[in-house]
Amino acid sequence: TFGTGTGAGNRSDCSLCGAGTFWTGSGASSSLQCILCPAGTYASGVGFRRISECEACQAGSFSSVLGANSSNLCLLCAAGSFGTSIGASDSVQCQLCGTGTFSSGQGELSSSACIQCESGMFSTGMGISNQSGCRSCQAGSFGTGRGASAADGCRPCPAGTYSSSEGGSTMAVCLLCSPGTFSTVEGAVAASNCALCIPGKYNTKSGASSDHSCFFCGPGTYQSARGASVNCTACPSGTFASGSGMG
Repeated sequence: TFGTGTGAGNRSDCSLCGAGTFWTGSGASSSLQCILCPAGTYASGVGFRRISECEACQAGSFSSVLGANSSNLCLLCAAGSFGTSIGASDSVQCQLCGTGTFSSGQGELSSSACIQCESGMFSTGMGISNQSGCRSCQAGSFGTGRGASAADGCRPCPAGTYSSSEGGSTMAVCLLCSPGTFSTVEGAVAASNCALCIPGKYNTKSGASSDHSCFFCGPGTYQSARGASVNCTACPSGTFASGSGMG
């Protein structure tokens, strides 16, 4: 308490230190001698005598205000972050969710509130506040693990396959090149990346990753089409082909 006048006749003439303050001594003559509760705390009552009566802001919140008089002045840690300590006095004490995770809630208390990006996605930034901050693996790739923190968490489709879809979470999104074609490229994004076997060759199997999978037509046969997926045609009666790979 404090008294501003002279000649006070009784204790009721002494005023109480206001909300958000305290005074440990005696004989105060002005409200200016009431000490402000430190940042990170508040006091909603009046007449407090000890700093311990200033209540700490709860974990997941902070207050930079001196002399706060209400818990409403304790601000929640923003989405994409969390606060583990009580009595935090600055937003920097709210820790950011790590790469590969996000959190849409405010006032979270621990890193367990940070949700991992889904398989087929990744996030390189910290403090992401919603799932849209998780980026999809590009076409021609896929990601099988949750919480990827970089694009290298997305694996390229193997040679002999392609994928035009983004955000693939299994290798099943990688489609096989058709019979009669092959692709030596990893991370192909379209069927047009699958090259056709040249005339005089054929390939009956899907997913070929080398032109060695295109077999030469044998002697006595020919194949004039590109991208042949069936065996070569026999030379007609009265003709012959002594070499292989006749087109």
